[in-house]
Amino acid sequence: IDLYKAKKLKERKKCYQGARQINIELQCLSNISRFAFERNYTTTILKNIKKIPYKRKLPDPVDYNTMQKFIETAKSEPFYYCLFLCLYHGGLRKSEALSLKWEDISFERNILKVKKAKGNKERLIPMTESLKTALFMLKCMSGNNEFVFKSPVSDKPIVDFKRAIKRISKKAGIERKISAHQLRHSFATHLLEKGVDIRVTQTLLGHEEITTTQIYTKVAMPILQSAVSVLDKRK
Repeated sequence: IDLYKAKKLKERKKCYQGARQINIELQCLSNISRFAFERNYTTTILKNIKKIPYKRKLPDPVDYNTMQKFIETAKSEPFYYCLFLCLYHGGLRKSEALSLKWEDISFERNILKVKKAKGNKERLIPMTESLKTALFMLKCMSGNNEFVFKSPVSDKPIVDFKRAIKRISKKAGIERKISAHQLRHSFATHLLEKGVDIRVTQTLLGHEEITTTQIYTKVAMPILQSAVSVLDKRK
């Protein structure tokens, strides 16, 4: 196992990506070993497999004003405007948004049922008024499609939308690069900046561990520091 870790690290150019990927593979190996041991396929079990330490990269969210400008400009393209709101107002991952079906949306209860690819888990996300309106308008235009963001050439969802993000950014006069995951990063960061409890943010993001959500507090720290400074002010 140590030789395998060393070989894989040597093959990887970026240490962060390499270490993270290897740790995932080691976790799979550990699970397979436990599975075999519990079913008497083996008399031993792999224990204490040491993971490779690495520092999780800080997210790079878009600042609030720039994000509002991006979303406002996207209104000229209803399909993508709706998709971007799912990422920014709903905090969905790219895969979660693209796999979204109309049956997962309850306009009466005002919620989205989001299915996480990992572990086949679900979570309920309340819709903002903007997201609800955008989805309702898109449904009126979509007919009987199964998927919300259906490809124009097949019955499956669209595969990617990098060009749409680039096009909207250029139209809005935004020079910085924006990615699909940065919309989700911005969702989390802006919630914390507005004073939303980190446990609530964790639930909305679908993070199993609070430590995953805590990385956003580092990004939002200047705003959070400003918030607590009111304690120093005297009437």
